[in-house]
Amino acid sequence: MTNAGVALAVAGCAVVAGVIGWNIGRPHHQSSAPPAAATTLRQAATTMESITSYAFSGRVTIGIESLTLTGQFSAPDHLHETLSLPGVAPVERILVGTSTWQRSGTKWQRVAAASTSSDPRTTFGALATAALISGTGATTTITGTATVQGGRIVSVSYRSPAGAGTAVTFSYSGLNTTPPVTAPAA
Repeated sequence: MTNAGVALAVAGCAVVAGVIGWNIGRPHHQSSAPPAAATTLRQAATTMESITSYAFSGRVTIGIESLTLTGQFSAPDHLHETLSLPGVAPVERILVGTSTWQRSGTKWQRVAAASTSSDPRTTFGALATAALISGTGATTTITGTATVQGGRIVSVSYRSPAGAGTAVTFSYSGLNTTPPVTAPAA
């Protein structure tokens, strides 16, 4: 999977997570003030955008295919991630700014960099500014949950039965205490 492919997958997750964030706290009656759950989620999402480091783990399942992601992030744009598919050797990458390295056996090799930011905190922006999205044509139902502890998001999960079916789960730990991600030794 290319850097652009991963970035696109993460961006897609962010959009869907934003929709979920809205649906979790969406009022069922007309009100001028957002419900407490929506306010809590938006405040936590805004806080997460300012977190300087964290570890993450997640799984994205589409139909019968499942991708597992683990890694660490340190601001402003350092990302260490491992992507695993069943039956395929894991792909381990480090992104520092616009430079990307991928592990091949025991050696790191510099590879073509993604044209997008390696700051995954942007996904929290979708939750912080979530709004009802509607359109014409086919519709799908997305359901999910976000767990907020101490004013921070510690997990998010959602499911959509559309197409082959999609399920996404991510958890976050070591907020502001995860060691910095650095470029691999030459």
